[in-house]
Amino acid sequence: MSSQDIDMDSDLFAAAISGKRDILKIKHSRTAVGDQLTPTKNTVLHLASESGREECVEQILRTFPDLLCKKNSKGETALHVAVRGGHLNVVRVLLDYAEIADEESWKKKLEESAEKKLDKESVEKNDHRRLMRMLNKEHESALHEAVRHNHVNIVKFLVEKDPDDKYSANKHHMTPIYLATFKGHVASLEIIFSKKKEFGSDDRPDGRTLLHAAGISTNTTALNQKDKFLSDDDKGVSNNTPLHYAAKHGCFVPSLIKHKLVNRDALNKDSHTPLDLICGDNSGSGSEQEKVKNLLVQIGAAQNLNLSKELDMYKCLPRQYATDENLEMTRILSGTRKFVVAFIATIMLAVAANLFNLSGHNSHQNDSYL
Repeated sequence: MSSQDIDMDSDLFAAAISGKRDILKIKHSRTAVGDQLTPTKNTVLHLASESGREECVEQILRTFPDLLCKKNSKGETALHVAVRGGHLNVVRVLLDYAEIADEESWKKKLEESAEKKLDKESVEKNDHRRLMRMLNKEHESALHEAVRHNHVNIVKFLVEKDPDDKYSANKHHMTPIYLATFKGHVASLEIIFSKKKEFGSDDRPDGRTLLHAAGISTNTTALNQKDKFLSDDDKGVSNNTPLHYAAKHGCFVPSLIKHKLVNRDALNKDSHTPLDLICGDNSGSGSEQEKVKNLLVQIGAAQNLNLSKELDMYKCLPRQYATDENLEMTRILSGTRKFVVAFIATIMLAVAANLFNLSGHNSHQNDSYL
C-alpha cells in the first residue's frame, strides 16, 4: 500500500456495494475516497462495478477518473470485475468513460505540443481500447473473463468494440478462443469467429492452430466452425493434427473422424498417421481408443507400412477390417495442405479430462484455474 493509500472506511464500503450515492458524497466531502482501498486493494470503483451499480459507477468516474485503470491485488481493473459479474450496463459505462478520458488526454497533449511548437502529427492519440486489453496477473483480458463465465452478451459487445485485438494468451497458454472451447461455450466461439476480422499467428500460442480449438470439441456447432482453419499450414513442434491427439488419448469424436475435410492419413514429425499412434501404443488406453481405431479402419484410414515391424501394424488391425485395401501404403500427399499443430502435453491432458471425462487421462493441473 502506498503512502497515499488509506484503509477503506466501512461506511464507504457499504455505500459502494449498495449504490448509496448520498453516502458517497458525504464521504467524499470528509476524506479522499479515491485513495481508500480494501485489504485486496479494491477501490470504490471496483466495488460498485462488481455490484453492478451503474449510476454509482458514473458518479465515481466523474469525480475520480483516475480510478478507471487502477488495479487491485490480482491485477484486475474495474472492467475485469464488472465483466466477471455479467454487468453489461457497467461495462458500457466504463468503456464510454475510457473513450472520453482518452479524448480529453489527447486534446491536452495537443495544447502542450502547440505551446512547445511541436508537429501535431507527432502527438500520439491514446487508444480507448487499451482498457479492454489490460491484463491481470494471470495475463487475462476482460474478454477472457467474459468467455470463462459465459456472458455471451458481453463477449459480443467486447469483440465488436475491439475486433482488431490480437487475443493474447494467458499464463496457461489459452487465448479467449481456446478457453471458450475448453469450457464448452459454443455461443461465445461463434461470436468470436463471426466478428473477428482476422486470425493471425498471435492466436496460436505454442504453435497450436485454431483448428484444435474448434475441432477437438464434441459439440457439433463448434466442430462446424473448424472448416475455416482446415487449410492452415502452420507447423507445430510435433506436426500432430487434432486427430493424432484424439487417437493417442482415446478421445472418441466421430464427427471429427468422419469429417470430409479431415486428413485421416496425415503424417506427424515421426511419420506416424493417427492410426499408427494407436497401433504403437502399449499403454492400454481402453475401450475409447479401441473405438477410435475401429472407426478409422472402417472408413479406410491409412497406415505407414514402412513402420509395420516397429508398430506391429498387421496384428493391430481388427480381423474384419484387415483387407488389402486397408493395408495399402499411406498415400503421399505432396502439395496437400495439412492442418497440423502441437499441443503441449499438459494442455492436451486437460482437454482429454475436461472435455471427454476419460478415465486414466485425468489432469488436475488447471482444474482450479478453469
